[in-house]
Amino acid sequence: MERISDILRKITGGKKAESFVATVEKVKGRTCDVQPVDEAPLKSVRLNAIISDEVGIVITPIKGSAVLVTKLSEVDSFVSLFSAIEKVELVFGKTRVIMEDSEMRIIIGGAEVKISDNKFSIKNSAYTLKQAWNELIAELKAAIITTPSGPGNKALL
Repeated sequence: MERISDILRKITGGKKAESFVATVEKVKGRTCDVQPVDEAPLKSVRLNAIISDEVGIVITPIKGSAVLVTKLSEVDSFVSLFSAIEKVELVFGKTRVIMEDSEMRIIIGGAEVKISDNKFSIKNSAYTLKQAWNELIAELKAAIITTPSGPGNKALL
């Protein structure tokens, strides 16, 4: 596996990377448009190393926030530091973790765990936790209980 420094040298042709402060104008998926302090606007600045939905960590800045942009070449740059974050997304293999203000989701294949606003939910492509609880309650309500005085159907709940 290549070292990151070797990969950066290949991309930049051995030149040192230039960094500057900019303001986020617009966010589009895994890229953003920025306005540097003393330069022309830059379009489609990467938010991670590779523009791909398949793998990586994507930190999404808040529109209007300050970021540090590192230029790899005249046409290729990425955001290297953030002053304010709207969302963080981590993708590797079949696992996706998404964190936003007051919400976190973990998705593995067809299963999803979501925590938000003091609520916790678990679901998969065929079944949810709520469905499981409802089925359990229905079974308990329909149960016939054998007691010393004989069978009864007194509801447990």
